[in-house]
Amino acid sequence: MMGEYLVTGAASGIGLATIRRLATAGHRVWGLDRDSDRLEQALAIGGLTGVQRLVADVGDESNVESALRLVAAEADHLDGLVNCAAIIPVVPFEQHSVSDWERAYRVNVIGTYLMLRAALPLLRASQRASVVNLASMAAKIPGPYTVAYNASKAAVVSLTRSAAAVLAPGIRVNAVCPGVVATPMYEAIDARLHELGAPELLRFEARAASAPAGRPASAEEIATVIEFLLGPGAAFVTGEDVNVSGGFVMH
Repeated sequence: MMGEYLVTGAASGIGLATIRRLATAGHRVWGLDRDSDRLEQALAIGGLTGVQRLVADVGDESNVESALRLVAAEADHLDGLVNCAAIIPVVPFEQHSVSDWERAYRVNVIGTYLMLRAALPLLRASQRASVVNLASMAAKIPGPYTVAYNASKAAVVSLTRSAAAVLAPGIRVNAVCPGVVATPMYEAIDARLHELGAPELLRFEARAASAPAGRPASAEEIATVIEFLLGPGAAFVTGEDVNVSGGFVMH
């Protein structure tokens, strides 16, 4: 059965990989990102001409509500919402500013909540609605250069559980906690860590190699898990934070 899905953080990485899987399966997909040029280029390069473009900042309440009005003008329901949009301030622990904390929480936590809240009428109109929030293994392990991001992703896990409890049984809500993933965002993190002179063991190659799996994940591998959680095979799964970390986190 073909469905209607909305994915944020759509211009690259896990968000783009998720859109590719859903669109290839024949679903109608809305891709939302705050960078219109990057979004257009990413979807065009991927041959995803049928994906509907939405330009919005998930941390801006009016932006989010406007975007969902556009979706509602074309669809009477949503079968799934995937919250991938995120930012990662990379700063030594003691140098994290109030602004770093506020930016991380505005996009990663409040943005996830605003998207879910705005999408609720359309999700409730579906017979099989599912929400997947992107958390991170960073929610569960230390991050000396990413403390605001780590804390925000722990909040996403908590938000996911609360939403799952409140919205059951009609809407399932789960989180995915990726580990080291080969994406443009991780490349930017690695460049920033290099700039800061961070220990080599925190850098991309060493970090990925230290996982029991011995390598980084691809964005497509994470998207596969997201697609499963959206689908009927996960019909009895809600309130979970699923580790896709190559063994970094085993609980």
